[in-house]
Amino acid sequence: MNNESTPLTLGESRVRKSFNPSGFKRVHKVKEGAALLIDLLQAYKNDFVSTYYDSPAPPENAGEVLRLISLAQTAIEEGCIWPVKQ
Repeated sequence: MNNESTPLTLGESRVRKSFNPSGFKRVHKVKEGAALLIDLLQAYKNDFVSTYYDSPAPPENAGEVLRLISLAQTAIEEGCIWPVKQ
């Protein structure tokens, strides 16, 4: 887990990685995996935006790409809840 001096990643904060009152290892593993996926998608989104920012001709579907990445991140965040629910 993160120590207090290391800021949480977007994924870690969205899944509340450090919140595990039961102390179950499986809860930690599920949240860790979900956080990693959210962070990977955020890196993809950032790369996409930096590639086409100020581009004279961004892809026609640029908005849709960003929307779909956001939907995927939200679905992962939501999906993380159910396997750890006690």
